[in-house]
Amino acid sequence: MGPIESDHTGSGEPRSGDIRSCDNGDASLTQHTKQRCSLTKSINIDSIVVILQKTIFNPSVMWLPPACMLAGNISSKSLIFILAVFYYGVLLIMPYLYRFNNTIAYGPPRSFDPAQEVVVIAGGASGIGSAIARKYISRGVKVALLDIQDFPPDLTSILGKNARVYRCDATDLSQIEKTAKEIEHDLGSPTVLINSIATAINPHQLLESTPQAIRKTIDANLMTYFNALKIFLPYMISNPDGGHIITMSSVIGWLTAAGLTDYSATKAGMTAAHKALLAELHSSGAIEKIKMSVDSLSGVRSLLLMGEEEGDIWILSCRNCKW
Repeated sequence: MGPIESDHTGSGEPRSGDIRSCDNGDASLTQHTKQRCSLTKSINIDSIVVILQKTIFNPSVMWLPPACMLAGNISSKSLIFILAVFYYGVLLIMPYLYRFNNTIAYGPPRSFDPAQEVVVIAGGASGIGSAIARKYISRGVKVALLDIQDFPPDLTSILGKNARVYRCDATDLSQIEKTAKEIEHDLGSPTVLINSIATAINPHQLLESTPQAIRKTIDANLMTYFNALKIFLPYMISNPDGGHIITMSSVIGWLTAAGLTDYSATKAGMTAAHKALLAELHSSGAIEKIKMSVDSLSGVRSLLLMGEEEGDIWILSCRNCKW
């Protein structure tokens, strides 16, 4: 995904801190601007998070400060030592508190038995869905891949006896219903649904978009999601061991970018629908059997970004950066 758009000042001029187009053909760029553009492509939010997780948020590292303080003859009664020990204790206990909180909110975690599960991956011909499918197939899990696209030979060649591919237009509820029955006959009752269907990203300003293009994005990203839930959720509820629904959403659903009005709306809708369904499962008592996860991913190298300049969501926003 590209850099996030900052607020406009109304003057039409870049504000202080804005980064101009990183296109190499722009001769007016200063060397300083080019360096900053290069920086935004090499450092992103994920990089910073990884660094923090491995340093100041890592319990196996943060025992060092209090130990060094004691070695340096700093009193164990000093405020800085007490704060260091307290912070280390918080880091140690947080994972357990997190698990306890999730158990209270969503019930105990559901066990995953590779020999018993039937994983349905909607949008499994390419991209994230294909990558997930390959991992499950390598572990011998029963996998059903749904897609309207042709499945590549390098994927169909590794299916084995536990995986099947199904050509299916997920915008058509009747096709999904028919495919679900075929999956039940071929592999067994579905227990896991991974919804990874998405249309290709094709940035356009809203006023330049046609109603047909907007409808296509909504159908491909959002209606397929509802259709898959409507058909596969009953299988999981009727299953004694329950099931798991995994929603592959996007950071674009809450960190919007110019030119992606329709795409952003559908991804925000997926996340909202996921939360609403979670509330419904709570109210019906099915939350004990059905577990739900949502992943809001940033830029991933796949066919969805084909033709676009690869980039990442950067922690700073700039108005004029290209994709």
